[in-house]
Amino acid sequence: MGIALGLDSVGFYAIDIDRRNLADYMILKAQGVQGLARDLGWLYSYFSPSIVRNMKPQYFFIVTRKGALGLGEFPFHNGTNGKGRTY
Repeated sequence: MGIALGLDSVGFYAIDIDRRNLADYMILKAQGVQGLARDLGWLYSYFSPSIVRNMKPQYFFIVTRKGALGLGEFPFHNGTNGKGRTY
């Protein structure tokens, strides 16, 4: 049994860090001008802030509670021909 939160960027900042820490994983997409929350700032050592800010809609990165990190592509966006990829 696990927990996953689906939040937009406004909801993400409004949710207390203690509640976000309960999630088994988080999928993050383009963060726009707001960037990442302070407690997730360590991700900038892996991803350039400009990449995080300007990611195309089909791309995401995922972070697990244990610190595993991944980058992927949703298969249902135009241009991927239904073939999602993870890197």
